[in-house]
Amino acid sequence: MDKIKTNKSKLYLEKAYECLDDAEFNYIGGRLSVCINRSYYCIFHCMNACIVIYGFEFSKHSAVISKFRELFMKYQLLPIELSEFINDLFENRNIYDYNVEAIPDDITAEDCLKSARYFYDEVKKYLEGL
Repeated sequence: MDKIKTNKSKLYLEKAYECLDDAEFNYIGGRLSVCINRSYYCIFHCMNACIVIYGFEFSKHSAVISKFRELFMKYQLLPIELSEFINDLFENRNIYDYNVEAIPDDITAEDCLKSARYFYDEVKKYLEGL
């Protein structure tokens, strides 16, 4: 495996962990929309950590999501439910980042955080196994 790609993957995974840590901190602090945002960015950086191994990097979120699904969901290299988590977190992030009148409830934020934590754990386990 190309050392540069592997190092970049590790950097993305570190960034994902920072986002996860921020999501947990903000959940505890009651900043639920920030928790949802950071949960989404945790999985976004996890997806980047995966696709960069195969030489892909994109600035558009839709391109990252599409390539991740193509490489990892299609061939079931990771649990298929991660694909649902992408949809849910992407949708929730858009709602609570861009609609100032939308106020997330505790259950939504907790679900996003749990999804991000599971996503991170599965990606980390996969990457450590390479």
